Amino acid sequence: MKKIFISVLTLLVFFKTIPAKSNCIGIDCPPDVGPITKLQYKWEDFKRKDIWKPDNEKYWLHKFRGYQKYPVTFYSEDDLLAAAGEDNVRTVAVHDYKKYTPVYAHKGQIMYDSTTYQITYRRGSGERYAVDRDTIVYLSTDSIKIGPKDPLKPIGEVRINGEYLMLLELPRSSYVLAVDDHGNIAPMFGQVSNRGEYLVGHNSIHIKPANALIKSYSDSVETASKPVFNFSVTYGGVENKEIALIIKDGSGEEQTRMVPMWKKMITINGTKIQIIYVCPEYIEYQLVD
Repeated sequence: MKKIFISVLTLLVFFKTIPAKSNCIGIDCPPDVGPITKLQYKWEDFKRKDIWKPDNEKYWLHKFRGYQKYPVTFYSEDDLLAAAGEDNVRTVAVHDYKKYTPVYAHKGQIMYDSTTYQITYRRGSGERYAVDRDTIVYLSTDSIKIGPKDPLKPIGEVRINGEYLMLLELPRSSYVLAVDDHGNIAPMFGQVSNRGEYLVGHNSIHIKPANALIKSYSDSVETASKPVFNFSVTYGGVENKEIALIIKDGSGEEQTRMVPMWKKMITINGTKIQIIYVCPEYIEYQLVD
């Protein structure tokens, strides 16, 4: 109260010192009319403060008298963004060739086909939640519509009556939702103060439909590219005691690679093939690391 009294006294003194010929008095003087003083500038700055906005904490506290406050344990931003990040790209083979499994191919038959495609996993915005259906949140003087595609960011958690509740930011509002570990929305609403406290008024929150639940939400997207043919290996029989392997590359060109029959391990474009048995009609082999 002491600071308020001094401010009023200073204001009265200021009024008395304004020249009579001024067209305005004290704080009512616009910047281009009458005397400009430090007090007037302070007043103009004071009027621009957020306390005149309905969503401001001071306005909220004045409006909801008898509020209760609970300390908030805030979540780390790093933890919330743990599921976010750069895109992850992996290459997947179209044909599944099991390694160390003996198989055979007849002459003219493909032994191995390398056709792959890429899967791109685009990570989302981190840990988020959403309602399981279209929902309307009715507050004391407002209503907010949210849907399954509206991500709600978690702020932190509070403990009320021995139960931990997670706080979620409501879009287009300064209010937050309190949710239990089953996804039920608590019958209360409030705001988080700049002192790190959850402020709850006596008014109840109303949800329509009443059985709406909060569930995990993911805005991650996974996309697949078109298959790309890399190369293939075809058994070409035996010529002059050499194994003929026909290799076809991605451009469609073919070349024949001759391998001595005594050789049991060959590598083609990084793929290792172990030969078990070979004759002019067919070849038995397996893929290895």
